[in-house]
Amino acid sequence: MIFIYPESLWYLFIIPVLILLFVVNYYFGKKSLIQLMGMWRSPSYGELYFIKKSLRALTFTLGLVFIILGLAEHPMGQQTIEEERQGVEIAFVVDLSRSMLVEDVGSSRLDKSRQLIQGIMNQFPDYEYSLTGFKGTGSLFIPMTEDKSIFSSLLGQLSTDLITTPGTNIEEGLEKGIQSFPAGRDTYRGLVLFSDGEELSGKLTRVVKDIKAKGVEVFVVGIGSQEGGYVPDDSGDYVTDRTGDRVKSMLVSSNLISLARDAEGEYVSGKDIVVSQELSKALNLEDSVQVAKGVRLVQRSSYPLYVSLSLLCFLLFLLTGVIRWKNLF
Repeated sequence: MIFIYPESLWYLFIIPVLILLFVVNYYFGKKSLIQLMGMWRSPSYGELYFIKKSLRALTFTLGLVFIILGLAEHPMGQQTIEEERQGVEIAFVVDLSRSMLVEDVGSSRLDKSRQLIQGIMNQFPDYEYSLTGFKGTGSLFIPMTEDKSIFSSLLGQLSTDLITTPGTNIEEGLEKGIQSFPAGRDTYRGLVLFSDGEELSGKLTRVVKDIKAKGVEVFVVGIGSQEGGYVPDDSGDYVTDRTGDRVKSMLVSSNLISLARDAEGEYVSGKDIVVSQELSKALNLEDSVQVAKGVRLVQRSSYPLYVSLSLLCFLLFLLTGVIRWKNLF
């Protein structure tokens, strides 16, 4: 699950402290009742007191948890809105295989991809963007949106751990990227692919045909170097093969150039600093913008749901405190 404001989740550390306070309050209350009522008079009174205190603690704690989740916010599916506007739609498709963690372009290949994406967004703030990642399967992380603040926040969380299926199925990634373009619009559409070109799988014939049919212009960015680098593992060391040798990864530009040619697109090397300028020049498509009528997919916010659940929990908390149980508590 991807959160738009993950820093809000730090507030969850309040929960253990809150639970401890409820436990202390219960035992002090129990002690006072024993002094007033003897040994509870009847075991049922003690059980009743325990149940009521537990319900109040549970409802208050859940209410606070829902508030925190609402503040963190995560996308909950998509909804369509009707619109008439002009604009350009760009779908970013990023390779999330482990080789993208290799640091041979001044930083990791994945970090370089993020920098280039952010640079394009800064250069063209009026465009709409979507974000797709792929490994053995593809996943649409951010549907086509004009909200740059949310996009930038989620872009910072882009990680090779977001997809667990191994492999580098570029067909899946391109398919998800194409699906991010809303139907019924006649705007300019571009797809920017970031990959090192290693061990690509999937049948591209059908997806390339779909790209051409939908009039999507493709830009393929090769991320990595010919010299390459060693692939890091989760322990901070490097991935090794069966013989114990470190696994080295390098840019396979021939695969990416072939893809760009088949899709009648353009290939750009991501190693050079001028790549951002080249991409910006290629994506400067204001003259291609047309008025579009139709619908657009936007993210459905989870905030209203969590606020509603939180208010319900706090209402139950208040009711369990106001209503007397068996005219005792």
